[in-house]
Amino acid sequence: MKITGGAVVAMYTVATTNAGFLLGCTFFGDYFVGVKWTDVLAAFGAVMGGFATAFAAYLAYMALNSWKDQFAHSQRYESIVTLEKAYYKLIEDFYDYSQSTLWSNRIKSGTIAHSDLQKLADNFELHKRNWQRSLNMSISSLEWACTFCTDEEVRSIDNIVEVTELLMCEQIKHIECSQRTNNQTILVSIELEDSLKTASKNVKEKLVIIRKST
Repeated sequence: MKITGGAVVAMYTVATTNAGFLLGCTFFGDYFVGVKWTDVLAAFGAVMGGFATAFAAYLAYMALNSWKDQFAHSQRYESIVTLEKAYYKLIEDFYDYSQSTLWSNRIKSGTIAHSDLQKLADNFELHKRNWQRSLNMSISSLEWACTFCTDEEVRSIDNIVEVTELLMCEQIKHIECSQRTNNQTILVSIELEDSLKTASKNVKEKLVIIRKST
């Protein structure tokens, strides 16, 4: 916090003016009978004490405002970083979930898979729960981050999880509805996969911009 020179000069001027007034009282016996130096000094001390108290209160007020601004800034930055981490985890967990769904359907259709892929398919429910947990975390992180964002920032990110979830669910639906016919292997939708990659890339860029502006 910066105390300007003007504020110091103003306080000094008021204090010395009051002191001069009190001191002058001792030289006008006709008007200020019984005023002594000790009375002047006591009054001057009281005036200075009052100014000191007011100045201390001002400093405390400014320090509190500065602390509040720093705290809000820190909370905003932390909320954006938390959202970024949650979103990255969502993308990571969906990859495991989609691959587990893919190989689970392929094996059910008669595909002979490597032991690692068999394990991936067997853990389908686990990967699904992990994805759902990450999805819920992303939603709550987004809601928290939006409380620290401007209206413009909120408009740019308020549907990022919703759009991402929609594309993810469409991909899972595509895999589950696919059937192995004419010796064709069940595959993910390349179109949906590209759309998800593009959407997630845009989301990450938006969050980086907001974080760097914090």
